[in-house]
Amino acid sequence: MRKADRLFQLVNLIRVHQPISAERLASRIGVSVRSIYRYIDDLSFSGIPIYGTAGVGYALDADFEMPPLTLNRLELDTLMLGMEMLSASADNDLSAAARMLLSKISASIAHHQIDPSTAKIRALGTTPSSTRGHLATLRNAIENAQALTITYTSLDGAVSQRLISPLGLFY
Repeated sequence: MRKADRLFQLVNLIRVHQPISAERLASRIGVSVRSIYRYIDDLSFSGIPIYGTAGVGYALDADFEMPPLTLNRLELDTLMLGMEMLSASADNDLSAAARMLLSKISASIAHHQIDPSTAKIRALGTTPSSTRGHLATLRNAIENAQALTITYTSLDGAVSQRLISPLGLFY
């Protein structure tokens, strides 16, 4: 990983986990604590408002904002694949949200054009539209911690009603 990538990752980790110790940062990034100290100095000299408190860890100034989103080619391919998979298999609302997210990110990244139809890595298979309506019902029940009554047909053909408490959707 390039040093610039490690510095960017360091700022993101501090933003999310502040305050965070140099030891924890070092283990998350995979470098030595001494490298973390050097990286913190580099970031401070570049104007990133990082401050450290002995025995507590590093934190960022409350008004600090990250620069616009920058992704490398592999990250863009990963994003496109993930959004394509989601739009092909999730319920209609999540599918539409995935397409909207992809268009928003495409608009914010000036030097890359994101066109899923030209991707070299593709998702195969789709969820039938008849199933997508059920996925939306399940997702809503999970988000609201609600139980659902379903009709269940066993392998031997016996039909029964069951009360379920869905915990997650796995695609």
